[in-house]
Amino acid sequence: MKSKREREKKKTETEMLALCP
Repeated sequence: MKSKREREKKKTETEMLALCP
């Protein structure tokens, strides 16, 4: 479960980076 949460957090960070130019 903890891994899934960390994975989601990493995914969110990646999405934020993708939004940045």
